[in-house]
Amino acid sequence: MIHTINRHEGRTDRFESVFDPDFKAWTEQNQVFHHMAAYGSGQATLLSGSEPQRIGSAEVTMDFFSLLGVKTAIRENFCV
Repeated sequence: MIHTINRHEGRTDRFESVFDPDFKAWTEQNQVFHHMAAYGSGQATLLSGSEPQRIGSAEVTMDFFSLLGVKTAIRENFCV
């Protein structure tokens, strides 16, 4: 497993996970790894009950769980 971060040009204080278009290009050019997946984290607003709540969230590419050898509880694969 390799963890990569993407540094924003012109800023020294901001890092984030790598997603499109960089990740897409890397997977298309990949000749070394059997599988590649990406993830990112952030916050989302949960609209349930009387008050909205800020909660931690994560975004993953479609191959993330299969790369780790984990089956999802809901379905084999899913996307939103």
